[in-house]
Amino acid sequence: MGDTNRDEIEYILFVSELFYPEENATGYFLTGIAEGLSSGGYEVSVICAQPGYNDRGTKAPVRETRHGVFIRRCWSSSCDHRGIFGRALNFLTTSLSLGWRALWEIRRGKTVMVVTNPPLVPFMVRMACWLKGGRFVLLVHDVYPEVFVSVGWMRRGGIFFRLLDIPNQILLRSCREIIVLGRDMKELIAGKLPERCRFRVHTIPNWAMDEVVAETPSSGSARERFGIPDNAFLLVYNGNHGRTHFLEVWVALAAALLDDDRFRFLFAGEGSGKAKFEEAVERAGITNLHTTSFVSREDLASLLHSADLLLVSFFPGMAGVSVPSRLYNLMAASRPVLAVADSHSEVSQVLAEEDCGWAFPPEGSPQEIAAKIAPLLRELVENRDRLKEKGENGRKAVLEKYTREKVIEQYREVLTTFERSDTQSNGVTGEANGHR
Repeated sequence: MGDTNRDEIEYILFVSELFYPEENATGYFLTGIAEGLSSGGYEVSVICAQPGYNDRGTKAPVRETRHGVFIRRCWSSSCDHRGIFGRALNFLTTSLSLGWRALWEIRRGKTVMVVTNPPLVPFMVRMACWLKGGRFVLLVHDVYPEVFVSVGWMRRGGIFFRLLDIPNQILLRSCREIIVLGRDMKELIAGKLPERCRFRVHTIPNWAMDEVVAETPSSGSARERFGIPDNAFLLVYNGNHGRTHFLEVWVALAAALLDDDRFRFLFAGEGSGKAKFEEAVERAGITNLHTTSFVSREDLASLLHSADLLLVSFFPGMAGVSVPSRLYNLMAASRPVLAVADSHSEVSQVLAEEDCGWAFPPEGSPQEIAAKIAPLLRELVENRDRLKEKGENGRKAVLEKYTREKVIEQYREVLTTFERSDTQSNGVTGEANGHR
């Protein structure tokens, strides 16, 4: 019977809108998890959509086997996701397409791991698992409906919030296992579950990208490309410019330091909030801040190593709702991190535990927060040895806890525990049946 259960756990089906060749965070990490488990002896299949974000317009093969993983890409609309209509149409067609394909691909007794984005997909795949007898495992990247509160689309506790929260609680209770990215997220998810179900929630972080961990920048310094002096104190923000990322605080900080020519800011990335961000920079007459689009994975290490200080920020109330995977890239670059985030967020906890940066709570206006940060920066520009020490602390923590190999091993451990508990459960059932 033990061999039978081992065969059952060896097949895993991933369902995710984003997968290779999509290189945004979700696509990158889901690809890494699937390929890591495949190399460890699991039979892995993936149902995903065609590239629709960073690689929108790229036509990938409908069926493909890559690094031992069989990939089945489904049709969906590919409108510009920065517009509300395009995002809504993509959401609907992607959800229907992935859900329909999952109904055909799910095998009885096999594990199905689903990502929470887009939020309708887990419900459709859960229904398919009920019909086909699949084991439903949820990988939480964003918590719904809380994420809608964070972007200002609804009020926590309001009628629309409750209408969405109830089915999400039912979904969570139906999961065989739940994997979250941080301790703050685990606390939030556990609060939606009865106490008897909370043991199913496992915290597994994302990891630092191999290119940054290797510490081998492959191209020239970002300072050269943007004409930033070598002696300037450079603060770099890299990643999504979304509605939840509180970029206003960095505009206020750049404005506060505008008369001090020792400081420069560089922002790399795209997102629904970038246009508003650039308008605010222009309106404030800020000349010490440079912007560019997403950098490639090959150029990421060069960008991060050009910085003196690396930036992360979130609006208040985002703790547990989303955990920024880029934090580990910043730490791997041997540069300290300056964060604006809730004090109990995973970001703030990691920075304090590893002594690899500074975190300021998002309390007050952007100008008030900037006024608290500016004295620290003026102190650091005169004492850069503090930067080196904290940067080294961060890299040491990454090598000990946040590499691809260490994180994939945690997925294997969860799946092994999953298998063991089922084996024990089936063994008890078998003994009971034998005594009848």
